[in-house]
Amino acid sequence: MYDQTNFIERFGRRIESFGYALAHPAYGDIRKQGGSRDLFRLLNKPWLPAEAIGVVVDVGANEGQFIHVARKLVPAAAIYAFEPLPAVADSLEQSDWKDAKLTVVRAALGAEAGSASLNVSAFSPASSILAPTRLQSETFPQAAVSGQIEVPVDRLDRWLPEFEAAGGEILLKIDVQGFEDRVIEGAQQTLRRTAVAVVEVNLVEFYRDQCSFDQLLRLMSASAFRPVDIGGIVRRAGTAEIMYMDVAFKRVARAHAQDA
Repeated sequence: MYDQTNFIERFGRRIESFGYALAHPAYGDIRKQGGSRDLFRLLNKPWLPAEAIGVVVDVGANEGQFIHVARKLVPAAAIYAFEPLPAVADSLEQSDWKDAKLTVVRAALGAEAGSASLNVSAFSPASSILAPTRLQSETFPQAAVSGQIEVPVDRLDRWLPEFEAAGGEILLKIDVQGFEDRVIEGAQQTLRRTAVAVVEVNLVEFYRDQCSFDQLLRLMSASAFRPVDIGGIVRRAGTAEIMYMDVAFKRVARAHAQDA
């Protein structure tokens, strides 16, 4: 049956997107480059202190979708892209837009340095150190695990001297398929230099032992961050419940965090 309601909704979104592109010319460039439109729209806000950002840290860089966004919003910043999948890291290194400001680090991040078995998905952004649940397999069959590889794991705090040498505050993005709490645990010192953090989080259980939304809020609050916006919302077909989304956090004064 022809679904007129869905057609009207899709048409409305296209019109709204066209209007946004007219108002924000950089958005059109993001679309052409294959950058993340959702992350651009989430961060292209007055609460992002773009002039203070000297370093962008992209944890789970994949094919550079966020790198394109960062270069539009904070073009002078140094970018550190952490990507454990060898083939994907190769593509970042060999891309024609790779320059001296972009450092590609071939590692996953976690609470402790070492190594881990990475579940490689046929859809590379879904690859995770955590095992997928049956719910994820049923919801996204295209993201089935195709194999496992051993990858190095580092702590983000070990890179802090390099971030400090670059100067300025940090814009941090974390997209690690349920492993967010471990990354944050290994980034406590880095968070003290971070102005804004964007974290993708699942609201349904797509990975075993994944970080929950409640855990993420507690961890970020403990590090003096408060949520300021959401974006990239993906809903379950039929029920329209949110399955996962991006949450933007901004660092607040420690006194304010203790009062909250």
